[in-house]
Amino acid sequence: EPPRLVKQTPLTYPPAAFDQGIEGTVRVELVIDEEGKVARAEVRESVPELDAAAVAAMRQWLFTPARKAGKPIVTVVSVPMDFRIKAGE
Repeated sequence: EPPRLVKQTPLTYPPAAFDQGIEGTVRVELVIDEEGKVARAEVRESVPELDAAAVAAMRQWLFTPARKAGKPIVTVVSVPMDFRIKAGE
């Protein structure tokens, strides 16, 4: 049974990147422990100006842990974090 996201911390767009109009997708690999907490977050696809914000938000996420044979297990997931500036912001 895969992990399920139960608490997602809102993303904070870095002001300098926002002002420069930098957009993109940062892909982060998360290690989710047996309690559903993010034990490790590592950038796998980078947008340098946005990486730190993606990792900071994801480190605060909480999951129901993955389970195998009914027991919680450590698992690894890859998550894309999209940074987009909408017209009028």
